[in-house]
Amino acid sequence: MSSADASLRQWWELVEGRAAATPDLPMLVDNHDRRISFGEFRELALRVAAGLAATGVGAGTQVSWQLPTTIESAVLMSALSRLGAVQNPIIPLLREAEVDFIVEQLGTTLLIVPAVFRGFDYRPMAETIAARRGLRTMVCDPYLPPDPATARLTGPPVDTDWFADFPLPLG
Repeated sequence: MSSADASLRQWWELVEGRAAATPDLPMLVDNHDRRISFGEFRELALRVAAGLAATGVGAGTQVSWQLPTTIESAVLMSALSRLGAVQNPIIPLLREAEVDFIVEQLGTTLLIVPAVFRGFDYRPMAETIAARRGLRTMVCDPYLPPDPATARLTGPPVDTDWFADFPLPLG
């Protein structure tokens, strides 16, 4: 077993252990006052893992993801760890030339990006790279501050089950 495999197992064991010990305590709170408990986090990570597995992601799948630091990225990281996927987080500052080089070097088969973050549209970049490298893409549009041009988000979801419309596949 490689040290990376051991780290993945250890991370998921921490998620499982903490969810069992303190399921109702808050784990994460973001700047939009969205909250998720340890138990909810575990459940959501399991559901995202099942959704990703249904798309063919599994042990050893090379997944690169370029998301801002959000609850969604923490859940994605945990779901990929649960599946045993080889994951490569890429900072959102990098653009096509750098991301293309990274995914080519790593043999990425799935690239996950936000739709738009800080005024940059990642979807066309990801689609261009995917066409060049023969990989799949997935867009995860995390809950981000309102876009003044479209005003598509006006604040935190009203219901307490804010992840009912989670932007990653759920199983």
